[in-house]
Amino acid sequence: MKLYDLHCDTAGELYSRKLTFNNSTTHINAVASANIFPYTQVFAIWTPKTMCNNEAYGNFFATLDYFRTQAELPPAVTPILAVEGARILDGDLSRLDVLHAAGVRVMTLVWSGTDCIGGSHDTKDGLTAFGEQVVRRCFELGIIPCLSHASDTMIHQVCDLAIIADCPVIASHSNARAVCDHPRNLSDQCARRIFATGGVVGLSLAPQHLVPQGADCTATDVARHARHFLSLGGAKQLCLGCDYDGIDTTPADLPHVGKLDILAKEMHRHGFTADMVDDIFWSNGKRFFARSFTSR
Repeated sequence: MKLYDLHCDTAGELYSRKLTFNNSTTHINAVASANIFPYTQVFAIWTPKTMCNNEAYGNFFATLDYFRTQAELPPAVTPILAVEGARILDGDLSRLDVLHAAGVRVMTLVWSGTDCIGGSHDTKDGLTAFGEQVVRRCFELGIIPCLSHASDTMIHQVCDLAIIADCPVIASHSNARAVCDHPRNLSDQCARRIFATGGVVGLSLAPQHLVPQGADCTATDVARHARHFLSLGGAKQLCLGCDYDGIDTTPADLPHVGKLDILAKEMHRHGFTADMVDDIFWSNGKRFFARSFTSR
């Protein structure tokens, strides 16, 4: 199986629990991923709400150091580094350059509430003045802004800036609000705007974003969200952003990354062609990031 996944929280899980990739308890681990090749994974380092901005900035580098020196990532896994929660910049734009130099290539702008960047999905707030500076600097550096967790207001504002800059934005782990009415999911209008920038959307496996109230869900529900995004014109812009190790529970038949072949089979059962499944699992992500990284 080939996989290009846009979001996981495994790096933070390994650091907080002092585990290596050879453990058997995280959603993504050496055994579960053994039959996945080629495999590119965006590893996001989350900003815990319990930490102030400066503490979280320090925690990012502590997590990154552990991930690079202690986690024992297999050579077969190609990592891309992301930040989840740009409030760690804490009003200091120069920190963005430091993060870029450290290897950060994706920046999920917000997570919850309103902070120095702007408003999350649980608010109606848009970008702050500093948040707009951050987005513009991301475009200059080649860091891709991620709009998962953002308010609709922020999504439209960032997409406006993206069109002007001729740079893409993404939603690395978001589903379709028309299929499951949750504010963390993308409205059709927001999804189309992200696609219009040349960006991609990654399907999340968070049960509460797949079915109402996070009721029992399976790969079938993920396929329903995929079908909807395809109806919006996302055939070449839909990926996976599973959010493994960032979700407490998973769809019943997708307990870890090694079971994603079940999702591929379910998509085939729902009429997806082999090329369509390959695009979602691998080719769309590969094309997008190759284009984004070589254009800077």
